[in-house]
Amino acid sequence: MDYYARNLKLIRRYHPYLLEQLSREAAAHAVPEVLESKSGVPTLRLQGRFFHSAYDPVREAREIVAGMRFSRKSNIVVLGFGMGYHLDEMVAAGGIDAHMVVVVEADAGVLKAALCSRDLSAVLKRTARICL
Repeated sequence: MDYYARNLKLIRRYHPYLLEQLSREAAAHAVPEVLESKSGVPTLRLQGRFFHSAYDPVREAREIVAGMRFSRKSNIVVLGFGMGYHLDEMVAAGGIDAHMVVVVEADAGVLKAALCSRDLSAVLKRTARICL
């Protein structure tokens, strides 16, 4: 399955400002390793450090988001896109509305790795802005 092509199509529609920046900046960053976690979903490692659980990144994200309370009137700034598991869990918990969530990812290589490795359609359709 070509996740990157599918995710880029959604970026063109919902976040067109990212296209040029992503292609320009991804080449300037170290490429993280995408590894299969023990639970079978992809996880990231960069310079020897895991971004998510090496065992079950989905469960890890679920536990993190379970402690959060969301209000439709809140603006949320998320620092780090990673593989987007935490953002998926925020969508599932009703914590992402298109007008209130901004995601800031400092490393274009990390964002590109996520776009290549997972279907991020729910997140890309529901975030207000993704910043590099």
